[in-house]
Amino acid sequence: MVRYNFLVEKLPDMVDISGRKYEIRSDFRVGFKLEEIMRNPNLTDEMKILDMLNEYYPVIPMDLKGAIEKELWFYRCGNEKSEQKEKKGRYRYRNRKQEIAYSFCQDAPYLYAAFLEQYGIDLCEVKYMHWWKFCSMFESLNEETQMSKIMYYRQVSTIGMPKEKRMYITEMKNKYRLNDLTSTENKVSLAQRNADWREYIKNRYRGLSEVK
Repeated sequence: MVRYNFLVEKLPDMVDISGRKYEIRSDFRVGFKLEEIMRNPNLTDEMKILDMLNEYYPVIPMDLKGAIEKELWFYRCGNEKSEQKEKKGRYRYRNRKQEIAYSFCQDAPYLYAAFLEQYGIDLCEVKYMHWWKFCSMFESLNEETQMSKIMYYRQVSTIGMPKEKRMYITEMKNKYRLNDLTSTENKVSLAQRNADWREYIKNRYRGLSEVK
C-alpha cells in the first residue's frame, strides 16, 4: 500500500542516504527494469546489483548498502521491509503457498490493456508516471479487467471447489503460469546478502569519491 497522500504530499524523487540527498529516477518504467534485471538468468548477483544502482541513481552514492536499502524502500512505495512481509495485499498472497500473482514483464500486454480500458491511459505513450502513482492505480484495477482475472486464477485455491470449476481454474492456472515464480523483492534481498557484491563494486570503482 502506498503510504503517501497524493493530495497533500509531494511524491519523492530524492532519497536521503548518510545525511545527503540523492536524486532517484522515479518513472514507473524504472520499476519494470528492476524486475527485468532481477529475472535475467545471464547476470550474476553482482552484475544485477550494479545494473540496479545504475538504473535508479544518476549518481550512485558511496554508501552502497544505504543506496540499495533506499531503492528497495522506493520500489516498495515507502513501505518498510517488516511491513512488506506482513502485508496481505490485494494481489500478492492469498494462499499458504504465497504464489506470485503477476510479472510486469510477462504480463505487459494485459497490463497495457487494463490501464487503457479502466483509466484511458496508454502506457506506451505516457511520457512520465511516478512509480508510486502507477502502483496505486495497479492495486485499484477492477475485477473486470483481464489482468485482474489472471491474477485471481494464479492465486486462488481450488480446495473445496466443485469439480468442473476446479478443472477450469486449473486450466487457467496452466495457461497463465508465470515463467519465474520467484519474487523480485526476494531476488534483490538474496543478491544483497551475497558476500561478494560490496567488494566487487568497491574494486570496480576504487579511487572514485562517487560512482557516476
